[in-house]
Amino acid sequence: MLLFPIPVNPIKKDPESTNTAKLQNSALYELAKSFTLDPERVTLEKEIEHYLLESALHAPSGANCQPWKWLISENAYYLFHDKYYSESFNDFNDLASYLSLGCAAENFIIAAQNKGLEVKMSSLPFGTEHKLKAVFQLFNQDTIPPLIMPHESTHLAPHIFNRHTNRNKGSQSKISSQDLLGLEESITSIEGASLRFVHSKKSLDELGELIAMADKIKMLHPQAHEELFKNEIRFTEEENLKYKDGIDIDLVDLTENEKLGIKLCGDSQVMSLINTWSLGEGLGKMSKDLIDCSSAIGFLTIDSNNPIDFFNGGRAVEKAWLKATELNLAFQPMTILPYYFTRLLKGKGEGFSSKDKDTLTHMWIRFNAVFPTPKECGQLFLFRLSEAKTPTKQSLRRPYNDIVCT
Repeated sequence: MLLFPIPVNPIKKDPESTNTAKLQNSALYELAKSFTLDPERVTLEKEIEHYLLESALHAPSGANCQPWKWLISENAYYLFHDKYYSESFNDFNDLASYLSLGCAAENFIIAAQNKGLEVKMSSLPFGTEHKLKAVFQLFNQDTIPPLIMPHESTHLAPHIFNRHTNRNKGSQSKISSQDLLGLEESITSIEGASLRFVHSKKSLDELGELIAMADKIKMLHPQAHEELFKNEIRFTEEENLKYKDGIDIDLVDLTENEKLGIKLCGDSQVMSLINTWSLGEGLGKMSKDLIDCSSAIGFLTIDSNNPIDFFNGGRAVEKAWLKATELNLAFQPMTILPYYFTRLLKGKGEGFSSKDKDTLTHMWIRFNAVFPTPKECGQLFLFRLSEAKTPTKQSLRRPYNDIVCT
């Protein structure tokens, strides 16, 4: 018999309550006005303009938080970081947000090039403290200024709206070396980026255990636990339609009992007692089960770990994900290890208990034996590949007019 109350439906956070205010449309023009534009940029038809921005809005983001705001002004396109949607324990120093913004930038570039346009991108034009993270100017092919983006990924444009996270359990069928090489080569234009794969049972078992350990740390960490249940998981269709972000629980390949188990874990009192009693070994079981039915695990890194590296790394993530979509491979991010190792190594474990820091330090040593990586590298993205059935629906996006200011 349970000796403490367990709510079946965790209470959702009021979307208006956060430490950071929403980025208001009225502020965007003021933030953008200091940027000097090229006089030869083109004016687009509204239909093409809408296609480019919709492509950008379909980029992936951590927990589908969509941490962006766009401004169209004087035939230029401004990408802002709206921290209201991304501020979380997972987003140490906004690095996960930079990754997401880089994904959005890559979709915009590919979509524009697919329409026969040349793209000039200015990233972090006013530094990391400024909310403006990138400016895009477009040109006809017969008017090409310096610093135009190369066209190496234009062929992936048809896959932008088909790309999705596949959380279904897959088969362990072997992925061809040719396909893995194609994924590795898809990111070579991003300077300093590297993509490696492991697929042996020994490596997958080790990574499965490490991810399960990280999931346990997350579930027992008060802030991370609260954010998971109040901001990330959407348990009902009503929540999905209200917020249009987060992760729809129905998109996760779970039994009804497993879904109920996740809901029960939403009680912070229960999790506190589990932590006090040193229980909770099963908290990471579902992630381990997913690794057990994967064909390969990919790990994407970049030579340094500054914000601009994560922004460029996000472009690499999107290139690889679109390539996987082209190859009909099921693709699911398993990002908790890079998130926590980044906080451990770059932030000296800020926000973790001494016990968790010690655990993560030993986990890093084990992980580094699977994927040898210098500590100064940017640990961008961990993901699993498999062959699995296609999800019947995709995660929702907030409305175009809520995000794009004209």
